[in-house]
Amino acid sequence: MRVFYESKLAKRLLWQGYSTITLGCFVFTRKSREEMERQVLNHEAIHVRQWEECTAASAVLLTVIMIMTGFSVWAYLLCPLWFYLQYGMEYLFSRMYHLFRGVWGKNGNKVSYENSTFEMEAKSNEMIDGYLDVRTPFEFFRYYGKI
Repeated sequence: MRVFYESKLAKRLLWQGYSTITLGCFVFTRKSREEMERQVLNHEAIHVRQWEECTAASAVLLTVIMIMTGFSVWAYLLCPLWFYLQYGMEYLFSRMYHLFRGVWGKNGNKVSYENSTFEMEAKSNEMIDGYLDVRTPFEFFRYYGKI
């Protein structure tokens, strides 16, 4: 994982109240190295591992599909995006769920964001140094159904 401190990209991409974003195996933050908390680095490292797992799993799935259908090898370029597709779908489903439960507006957005399996795993384990050393692959699956 490579961290870019005081990143111009983070300053342009992130909304008010957010300081750090993970894109693939890179972490971009508005904060300086001295300001960065260990907890935030752990959180983002968990996201990097999740991204790696989703990328590998989508490549395996795509290989099976290509063998059966003759899909183009160019489709492999989509594998690194699988994590973000899944993240976005979870957010939208959570958003709809909370809409029908009557939680909407600014609070509904925060609740929907926090109910992503990726966010639940990262938030639950960000305080544990060395969590990635003991984490089982695809650990985020344990958080499905816990809205």
